[in-house]
Amino acid sequence: CGNNADGGDERAMMRPMKRNRCVVGAVAAVGLTLASCSSDDSSPGTTSTGSTEVASVGTVEFQPGEGSTVPVDTLTPPSSVAIDQPATSAEGLTVSIVSVATVQVEAQGPGEVGGPGVAVVIRVVNATKATVDLTGAKVTIATGAEQTPAAPAAASSTPFASIAAPGDTAEATYVASVPADATLVTITVTVVPGGAPVVFTGSL
Repeated sequence: CGNNADGGDERAMMRPMKRNRCVVGAVAAVGLTLASCSSDDSSPGTTSTGSTEVASVGTVEFQPGEGSTVPVDTLTPPSSVAIDQPATSAEGLTVSIVSVATVQVEAQGPGEVGGPGVAVVIRVVNATKATVDLTGAKVTIATGAEQTPAAPAAASSTPFASIAAPGDTAEATYVASVPADATLVTITVTVVPGGAPVVFTGSL
């Protein structure tokens, strides 16, 4: 009986150890299964980081384009008419130089130059069927073959300041300082801002 008791105690001690080995074996099997699943789910070009996959980015090679020349339109300066002849603007208005007189300019405003100058009287006739705003008209005066800009004398000038209805006539006077020996004058009139200018050239 004593031997049987000892044998029973030994078997009782052996059972927990067998269960422990089974548990360890099961854990190891689960680890291998997870490792196998993670390895199978991965595909080339991606990196597995837990539950998030990050796509690998390849290198993009820069390919320079072929150089080309873009043609640029050459601006043709407007042709001029004689100072004693009328001209028609792009808007259909008749523009003419009434008179060009030499004067003595008195400097009155900032940037004005006293001394010899010219006073140009310009007339605009609205022969169209539309009303034209002349308050934005621009007039420039230049001298010589090089068309050197003359300094405007705004304080002595009376620019266009009206709206011309169809059939209306408007006049304005523009004064500028010019060299005493100037003999050639160029007058550029832009009736409407952004419109094509009308150019007059003649002798003083």
